[in-house]
Amino acid sequence: MLLIKKFLSKIWIGAATVNLVLDDSRGRIGEEVSGKILVEGGNVDQKIDAIHVDFLLEARLDDRTARSRIQSVTVAQGLQVRAGEKLEFPFRHQLPELPQSTHYVRYTYHTRLDIPQALDTHDFDEFILLPRPSTATAQNALHALGFRDKQESGVFNGHYQEFEYRPVQGPFAGRIDELEVVYITEDRGLVLHIELDKKVKGLLGALADKLDLDESHFTLRLSFDTLRDPEATLNTIHKALESELNNPKPNRYPTLPRVRNKPKHSGRSHGVGGAIAGGIAGYAIGDLLFGGKSGDES
Repeated sequence: MLLIKKFLSKIWIGAATVNLVLDDSRGRIGEEVSGKILVEGGNVDQKIDAIHVDFLLEARLDDRTARSRIQSVTVAQGLQVRAGEKLEFPFRHQLPELPQSTHYVRYTYHTRLDIPQALDTHDFDEFILLPRPSTATAQNALHALGFRDKQESGVFNGHYQEFEYRPVQGPFAGRIDELEVVYITEDRGLVLHIELDKKVKGLLGALADKLDLDESHFTLRLSFDTLRDPEATLNTIHKALESELNNPKPNRYPTLPRVRNKPKHSGRSHGVGGAIAGGIAGYAIGDLLFGGKSGDES
């Protein structure tokens, strides 16, 4: 009977189990995630070489999906778990600079027991990565001005994450057709790379849209002092958008690479096939590729 139990444990039947229990399934960039890992012995004693926790990113772009293991934490090594024994290990993980969770960007903690000469045991826990407080303040200001995220907002193309808004109420409803924003954190504050599409009607409007004459590109810098005050942040963004609508100026920033195969009017374009490794938004991701068939592993 013992031999049968040992054989079954090698194919997950009656084997030791693992469960990651997070104190909070949501966290902000730069914060520490904490929790505990529970290991419960199965029907027989088992040797466990290690307990690993991988932090996984899954990003969807059009009909393609890229997956990347961002970080891996080894929690314990060289364990002997007796049948029915319950073990508990503390878990801590510092969240790196990454794109925030959206409909197109998902994160998962993958906990696994490395069991020699047997199938590993797994546990998967979804995690929601919230933006930095400074980015959240700017996003909340846009929402307060009547902008709402479009369905495709929050796409990450391996280089940067782009948010798309449409004003449904407030001072810019009927005046702005669409706002596209890339948020990049710098030493002194937050930089908003903005593409503004004016609302233009009639035949001339259709022509302007065709020739992209209704678009303007500009950069808005918000200091951390400004971002500590939500009202000051809202007023600064409001004034910048009004100024661009009333007195549009020539494009004032190097155009970002294109996303979803949508050209950004620049002579250079990285497309959707490049790896980042310290890319344009400074994300701590390497070798995230969009290529091949949908669901390809990178």
